[in-house]
Amino acid sequence: DASIHVWDTVTRRAAKLGEVETSMVYDLSFSPDSRRLVASRGAAAQVWNAESSAIVRTFEQHAGLVFQTMWSPHSDLIATTASDGLRLWSSRTGEQTAELTGISAAGWDPTEERLLANHPESSGLAWFDVNGRQIGDPIQSPGTFKRLELNSRGNLVARYRPAHWTMEKHIVELPTGKVVAKIPTAFVINAEWRPGTDHLACGG
Repeated sequence: DASIHVWDTVTRRAAKLGEVETSMVYDLSFSPDSRRLVASRGAAAQVWNAESSAIVRTFEQHAGLVFQTMWSPHSDLIATTASDGLRLWSSRTGEQTAELTGISAAGWDPTEERLLANHPESSGLAWFDVNGRQIGDPIQSPGTFKRLELNSRGNLVARYRPAHWTMEKHIVELPTGKVVAKIPTAFVINAEWRPGTDHLACGG
């Protein structure tokens, strides 16, 4: 219903945070202190105060729908991906700090301040620093995907294409790029690793 709700898992009640001017919220992510969250809104992303429901930032430079909104677990940086690539933003100042074209999927490393993303010039993966510079050589791991989810140790990544029936969904080992498992669920909208484990939850 193009709205954002915050659920209390103890009381099993939800508080409506707000509504967005689009048909769907494709992704959202809490800040490290859980006081704010960033959510997609069409071709933009908005930062909300989770306590007051106020919108505190809006990032509008993408040319297409924003599919991923990812708050760094280490800082005030936010990464967003859309059809025109990846952009990094400062949630503190609202300024764009880096831009990478050709990237459709990315995920923050939970162990240090860097991003894993599809390599823009190959079918593999690559690490990038917060200035958009590639770190080391690409990781050879062919596949087409729109989402990356790293586990809490940063040694496994789930990659998939949301709402796509035929595209294969894999769990890939890092840093080798070896496919160690196929996700058997036929239709995946979102996937999350259980913290501190190698257990992956998929929703579809």
